Amino acid sequence: MRIKGFSLFEMILVLGVLIALMTMIFPDVTTFLNYQKEKNEQLSMLQIKQAMNAYAKKCRSLPPADITGGTAPYDVCGRSFSDVSAEGTLEFKWDSQTDEEIPVFAKELSSVSTLSARDFMFDAYGNPRTYRFGVLQKTFRNGQMDVYYATITSNGRDKQEDSSTDPETAATPDWQEDFGLDPIADIELYAGYTSVNDDEVIKFTDEALKLELYDERVAQLKRIGQALDSFAYGMRSQDLLDGVDSPELIYYPRSLPDDATNPSSVYYAKVLEAMTDVGLGNVVNTANVDDVEALMRLIGLPESYAYDPVTGERIGYVSNPDAANPCTGSGATEAPFPPIRVSAIDACN
Repeated sequence: MRIKGFSLFEMILVLGVLIALMTMIFPDVTTFLNYQKEKNEQLSMLQIKQAMNAYAKKCRSLPPADITGGTAPYDVCGRSFSDVSAEGTLEFKWDSQTDEEIPVFAKELSSVSTLSARDFMFDAYGNPRTYRFGVLQKTFRNGQMDVYYATITSNGRDKQEDSSTDPETAATPDWQEDFGLDPIADIELYAGYTSVNDDEVIKFTDEALKLELYDERVAQLKRIGQALDSFAYGMRSQDLLDGVDSPELIYYPRSLPDDATNPSSVYYAKVLEAMTDVGLGNVVNTANVDDVEALMRLIGLPESYAYDPVTGERIGYVSNPDAANPCTGSGATEAPFPPIRVSAIDACN
């Protein structure tokens, strides 16, 4: 028995119904897919902001937008790079097959995140993200520190950057141009930069972190000073217990300069012995990281105290400083009695 198939009319009718259904369903599918991309982008931007915060804590800075001029190798967060293009811009490669360049910010932020460098480069819509960067030197209490500002922008579905420093006038989004020439105006431009339409914008500054680190620096220097005083008083007590009263001697660890103005003879002998026991020899040279760490061990503090919380650099130390030139010169050859602190740790870093 022959099985009857569909007629041409029936096939056209079914096809028409399918087309009608697809026409009704497709906008909802497109809307759903766009919604998913939007949510994925918001999640990625949240992870990127977390990476910026982690990088700021680790490196006490933010990644530069690029590195131009100068001489390779370049130092970025304690790492040295020498892959520089003919234009003098630092380049990174994320794919040896496509030989695609990775911006400095993407490479750096990926080092503190589970996101790949490419995740930082492109948004959920396939658009390259825009990274802008600036730095200002600001005064905190009685010191100055570099404060970093940055924005990362996703252009959204329309693939155009609508964000601006003044959305009402559609002003330029490039707040970072000439950043630092007029700090007040620069901060106003940065503060005014905002997302418009379907753009997604991250704004990040490490100013609050720097304030925390500055307070940590003050507390750390105070603790070091107290430990130095305790060490000196302990040595003075040992001198008295030995039945020798030598108020003309210095009871603090000896530092450079190692010359006629600061001879070892003006220091209590057991101070020099204690220094030798921790591997210092008879003088602290703060140009040597090992010496500063050994100094911290000598006075009973963790080696981490050898580094400035704000900059991450080793601290300076000078014993018996010259009041007029505390970081390089030596003062009186006779120490005051009773012993007082004669270190210039906060002036020589």
